[in-house]
Amino acid sequence: MINLSFLYHNPKSRKKMKMKFALSVGLCILAASMLHALEFYDVSQPDIAKIKLNISSISDSSKNSVLIKKMQRQLTHSLLFENASAGDAEYLLEIENTIESGSIISTLKSSAESGFEPLVFGVKFKKQDETYISRKSAQVSNLMLKQLFGIKGSLGSPIIYSANDKSETQVKTLFLKYHGDDGLKQLTFNLFSNYGASWDPNGKTILYTAITARGTRVFMQGFRPLRVKSVEVFFDEGTGSAAEWGSTGRVFISKYVNRSNTDIYEYYLDGEKIYGMPTPKLRESDRITKNSAIETEPALSPDGRYLALISDRTGSPQVYVRDMQRKKMNRITETGKYNVSPSWSPDGKFIAYASKREGVSSIYRIDPKSKEENRVTPKSMNAESPTWSPDGSMIAFSGKKGGDWKIYYSLSSGGEAVRLTNSKSGLQETMPSWGPALR
Repeated sequence: MINLSFLYHNPKSRKKMKMKFALSVGLCILAASMLHALEFYDVSQPDIAKIKLNISSISDSSKNSVLIKKMQRQLTHSLLFENASAGDAEYLLEIENTIESGSIISTLKSSAESGFEPLVFGVKFKKQDETYISRKSAQVSNLMLKQLFGIKGSLGSPIIYSANDKSETQVKTLFLKYHGDDGLKQLTFNLFSNYGASWDPNGKTILYTAITARGTRVFMQGFRPLRVKSVEVFFDEGTGSAAEWGSTGRVFISKYVNRSNTDIYEYYLDGEKIYGMPTPKLRESDRITKNSAIETEPALSPDGRYLALISDRTGSPQVYVRDMQRKKMNRITETGKYNVSPSWSPDGKFIAYASKREGVSSIYRIDPKSKEENRVTPKSMNAESPTWSPDGSMIAFSGKKGGDWKIYYSLSSGGEAVRLTNSKSGLQETMPSWGPALR
């Protein structure tokens, strides 16, 4: 957890009070900041202009310089900020004291008379290595996103995706990348085709699917703390597809029934310890769909009430939503003959999905109630497999502009597509899965 000491700054009295000791003052600051955020931007709307920000250090320090460079990089990865000179900036972040001294004081203020009350906060640094500074940088940057946009921020959150060499399609490896950082970690070391990472509701464990010579198998692997070893939790002679962890803790799997039929089943995890005895296994608890069509790609809403899925019961794959209480299905997509890969926004208001229209596959965002939708990704590229950032402001996806599939991300309201990775040509990157927010 970040160790921030928030301070309220009154320009008239020049007095500072610790926010945690002054609840009424804290509420006033939050209310004012949130009001400003709502007036300034609504990140759910398209065509958002970026905030021009300048970050500077009053105190000369090499570690402060490292922090500033990391914040500049990370905030641009939010797609809501751009770096600017002090003269051109709309907002200024000034840093006093040094990381070497163990703490800094930062002041965020508007460069003009906008009514934005300066926000002053202190940050303690127990360590000074670059990894620690990067984590602190992401946490402070997320705080700024919350104050200026009213969103939690997703910088420093994990994204897992599958990658394989273009000439080797039988072996796919899972990799982990933290949003806004350069580092990359390999998660799987087997010779299977690994894909479809899915997070448990607490963000401590993942499930993923592996295509093996014996058939499709589902593995579970610890993430917090990160483990290399994985445990097989499901194998049914290759009849099951990728497992999807729901917000209720239940797991959903699409199982093969016959050549023209797959149905969705619900499972529970029997056994709490990942690497202890007894070995955890997925146990079937319910059959969700019973239709002669192909029904697959289940995704449970954040509140657990609705299950989005793909069904070709009308002749082509479309997005449906099943009310888990009333047990009724409702078709959501009306445009396009190939709509797949539904993914719920963290607040449950939207579903992102991939749709092929006029020869191009794009990511769309749809309101499941009104069925109003908008295109998220540019028409100039193919895009598949959307996944939401934990604060709902961005969507990551597998995109193709040339000969290779790479991982990109955009604002969830739509806009430019930015590369998440900088991998070499010939490496194919697919099926990203965005994990929980940085703690």
